[in-house]
Amino acid sequence: MAAQRIGLKGFLITLLGAVFFSTKAIFVKLAFHDTGTDAVTLLTVRMLFSLPLPLLQPYCLLL
Repeated sequence: MAAQRIGLKGFLITLLGAVFFSTKAIFVKLAFHDTGTDAVTLLTVRMLFSLPLPLLQPYCLLL
């Protein structure tokens, strides 16, 4: 039973990752259109928003 639960969680995480990855291009196009900023600024903001995730990952694995 536990293996099925882990399998289902893995499937849902994979599915959400694929959905979010595929919609990323749409959000980038909207950001370029709406803000009028250059690519370097948008990449910097994107990296700053995603920075906490790899920093918090070791702590989440210990829980």
